[in-house]
Amino acid sequence: MRFPKRMILAALILSLAGILSGAPAAFAQASCPRPAGVAVNPLETPGVTAAQVAANPTAANLKAFTLAGRDYFNSVTTQEEGGYAGCITRNEGPWKAGPIYLSAVSLLSGRLSFDADDISLGGRPLKPDVFGAILAAAGFDVSDPTALPAQLGAVFETGKAVFPRPDGGPIQGVGGYAVGYGAAIPGIMLAGLDLKESHFREETLPPADPEVSADEVVDRQTLKKFVNGAIKYFTEEILQKHPTEALGIARSIMRRPPWKHGSVYLFVIDEGGYTHLHGGFPNKFEYQKPTDTLRDVVTGKLILPQIIEAAKRPGGGFVQYYFDDPDDDSDSADVPKVTYARLATYTFNVPGVGTISESMIVGAGIY
Repeated sequence: MRFPKRMILAALILSLAGILSGAPAAFAQASCPRPAGVAVNPLETPGVTAAQVAANPTAANLKAFTLAGRDYFNSVTTQEEGGYAGCITRNEGPWKAGPIYLSAVSLLSGRLSFDADDISLGGRPLKPDVFGAILAAAGFDVSDPTALPAQLGAVFETGKAVFPRPDGGPIQGVGGYAVGYGAAIPGIMLAGLDLKESHFREETLPPADPEVSADEVVDRQTLKKFVNGAIKYFTEEILQKHPTEALGIARSIMRRPPWKHGSVYLFVIDEGGYTHLHGGFPNKFEYQKPTDTLRDVVTGKLILPQIIEAAKRPGGGFVQYYFDDPDDDSDSADVPKVTYARLATYTFNVPGVGTISESMIVGAGIY
C-alpha cells in the first residue's frame, strides 16, 4: 500500500516577529519558495515566534514555541512539504531568531535528525548520556526508550537550565524544552538546545567500500559509477537495514570519505529543487532551494533545472556548465564542471506502517 506519510515524513525528512505574525508569508516567499501543489498550512506559522521567545524567554513561551514545532512537523504529509518545512525552520524568520530554533532527535537511535542552527550536524549520533538526558527531559522512560510516555513535555528554567544526566550530573550548556513527536516513528522536538561537538560520539557504522570512491573520480565514466554506487549503497545497505533512519545515517556517513574528497561530493534533491543532503556544503545548501539562483557563470542559464531534467532521463544524464569551485580559490571559469545525476526510486517497508515508495535525485560533479 502507499501509506499516508504524516508521521513518518517528520522523522525521515528531519532524518530533520521582527519576524512578527504578519511577516512570515513575505519571508517564506523570498527565502523559501513554496513548492507547486503545497498549500498554505496554518501550522507553518507559530503562535509564539522564535523572536518573541528570544525577547521574552519564559518557560511558557519556550514551551509554546516547541509544541508549535511538534504540531507543524506532525502535519507534514509529502516530501515536497518536508523540504519546504526544513527551509522555513532553518532560516531566520518565525522559526529561528538568535539562540531560539528547533532541533529534533530520533527516539529510535539517538541521532540528531535536524538542527536549524548547524545543518551539518544532522544525522550524527549523540553520546549515550546526552541522549539519555534528553529522553528523561522529554518524559520518556530511559529504561525503555521505545515507549511513548503519557506526559511528553518537560520544562527547564530558560537560560541556565541543564538536562540532568541519569546519575544526576549536569551536561553544561545544554538546556531548553523537549517534547515527543511522531507516532509510528517517534522523535523528540527541542528548542533552546545548544549542542556542541563534545555532545556527539563517533560514527560507528562503516562508510562502505564503493567500486569508485570520491578520490577516484577523474572523468565521466568514474563519476557515473560513483553516483550509481552511492545509490546502490543507500538503497541496499542504509535503507534496507535502517529504513526509519535512512536520510539521517546518509547525512552522517556520506559527508566523509569515501563519499567526499575535495570538490567531489554527493547531493540529493527532490524534483522540486529542495536539497535534502549536500555532502560538501550542508549549511549553505541543505534544506534550501537554489533552483532559481544558481547560474552558469558563462551562459547565465539556470543550472539545477538542467540537472533535474537530465536526471529524469532513462539511466540519468550529464550536464556541463561553468561554476565557481567553492573548494578552490584559484579556479577559473574557463574550467567547466560536469555533473551526473539520476532519479532514484526506492521502496522500503517500515514495520507496523507498511510499504513506502519515494523518488529523489542523486548526483555529483567534477571539475
